[in-house]
Amino acid sequence: MNRLTKILCRGPVEVVSDGQENIPKGPVIFAFTHQGILDNFVWIPETPYHCVILHSAKVKTFLKLIQLNTGLILVSKKDEDAENRQNAQLDMLQILLRGHSIAYFPESAWNLSPNKLHLPMSYGFLDIARKAGVPVVPVAMEFTYDTSTDRERITKVHIRYGQAITVEISDSLPEKLEEYQAAISTMRWALIEEKGRFRRSEVSDQDYFNYLKGNLRNLQMGGIDINVERAHIRGAQDDFYQFHPINDLPLDRDKFH
Repeated sequence: MNRLTKILCRGPVEVVSDGQENIPKGPVIFAFTHQGILDNFVWIPETPYHCVILHSAKVKTFLKLIQLNTGLILVSKKDEDAENRQNAQLDMLQILLRGHSIAYFPESAWNLSPNKLHLPMSYGFLDIARKAGVPVVPVAMEFTYDTSTDRERITKVHIRYGQAITVEISDSLPEKLEEYQAAISTMRWALIEEKGRFRRSEVSDQDYFNYLKGNLRNLQMGGIDINVERAHIRGAQDDFYQFHPINDLPLDRDKFH
């Protein structure tokens, strides 16, 4: 996996991980932030447990093949495929009850926003955790990009494992989702501060254009339709996804629509 990371990033990548002491013994749901193509496998060598990945079915075959060594549950994003999603939930329950762990991406789409710590999400993964009686471990991943050329690339990945969240039968899932979102936001903000925050005067529009172009190339390489991703960002039109200051970067809606 480390060799694959280097190939996809077109050069050396520094991988840093911490917080493994927060991972409880036994099966868990690792609930990751989701920012790009590396998310699906860069964490595997850093995670002490074998995980089966809940993965979109709509990707190119080579992406599925490179992850077969850990195992995949393929799920459709199409609204009419309710039976497929129900079967995926049953598969996750069975895997967890047999003592294996699950890797889950609650945002369900890549977070390409310049100003949001995470995308809106549903609490389905918390419902699975409650039914299976397993904890949820929030995991934040933060990338450092070299945007000095038109071919931007990732030069560093920082993976952080947070305190496990327990989900009891009597718990309110919306409240647990808020707890998870607070944990993920806090962890990502800490990683951003450690990486270094930039003033608007120090970052050009072209840097962000290059970042977007790199991610769009990765989406196309994986056979992922950006319009499908956008359509499945929950609440993308509501106030949650409107601009709020982070890194002092204003959003030009005409350019980034």
